[in-house]
Amino acid sequence: MSYTGKHYNIAKSVYANKKTTYPNYSPIGGPIDIGLDITQHIIDVADSEATTIAQDLIDEQILSTQVTVTSAQILDWKNTPVTLIAAPGSGKIIDVLSVMAKLTFNSIAYTIVGLTALEINQGTAVLYSNAAASSIISSGSTKYWKLAPAPAAAAATNVNANTAITSACTGAAPAAGNSTITFDIQYRILTL
Repeated sequence: MSYTGKHYNIAKSVYANKKTTYPNYSPIGGPIDIGLDITQHIIDVADSEATTIAQDLIDEQILSTQVTVTSAQILDWKNTPVTLIAAPGSGKIIDVLSVMAKLTFNSIAYTIVGLTALEINQGTAVLYSNAAASSIISSGSTKYWKLAPAPAAAAATNVNANTAITSACTGAAPAAGNSTITFDIQYRILTL
């Protein structure tokens, strides 16, 4: 999903009597005036403020991307991490919320010797890791899986602004396969 124009309408609430009434809830069939003055809860915003609020909503919306890692990239994963989300720019950080993966089996399963884990990284910080990836990657059929946050990410992970999200494997790279892996990533871009 990308921002292509004005998607947000910031509207002001208008109350005729500035009191909360419930028109259909009364033992005698008439409206109930609970006497709560809601004047203090009405927020007036100027057009420039509405634009700022709308931009904040856009900046913090949940984004989604799908990136397919080719067989050639998988075979060289150990040496060359694959960029999944480009660096967002100065003063911005990517907050990865969820990572799903799909191995689309072609015709030759990968040979796995010494593969420790499949990781999603932000610079040197490991955000998501799947130690069971070797059994999935070497599968002879199409598989789906959800990557779990890395144990260190459950505590506090030091992440850097303007840093891309990459995928890589630890241990030895897979060999002799020809399938692809597609990552479906949900994330936000936050302005610091």
